[in-house]
Amino acid sequence: MPPRFEAMHLLYFWRGDNYRHDLDYGVGFHVNQANPLMQDIATGESLWAFTRRRVSDGRYALAAELVVSSKTLNSQSFRYGRYRVWGDLRHSRYFSVEGRPDISGLVRNLSVKASAGRSADPFRGMPPSVAWKRRITFAFSPMRRPCRSNLALA
Repeated sequence: MPPRFEAMHLLYFWRGDNYRHDLDYGVGFHVNQANPLMQDIATGESLWAFTRRRVSDGRYALAAELVVSSKTLNSQSFRYGRYRVWGDLRHSRYFSVEGRPDISGLVRNLSVKASAGRSADPFRGMPPSVAWKRRITFAFSPMRRPCRSNLALA
């Protein structure tokens, strides 16, 4: 059996309109946020992003995996937040969410305090610093990355 290790990764909710805009204008392989939790992730760990599928059914789908290559600080007044995580260009991936696997069950089982009236929309109305990033821990073989199935953008 291959050795197993645990790593701390972050899970990020990427608003659907921002996801579509970013894909239309070209992905940047970085994320800016005001939440200091962004600085807790280590180089080589993953920032996983999920969003809602718009065209098909509005369910949640995996949108990206940024494998962290570095972390930097933006100016205090930077519009999108003080903290920036850069993704490794060779190992990070963006996904087309339409027609991809539904991860709504996974999202519903996260330890998140929902403030929305609808159970299908647990992140609406929550401040970004609370709702958008969660520590997640995977135990997996270093030989195989999780969610490696045919998800990447063509």
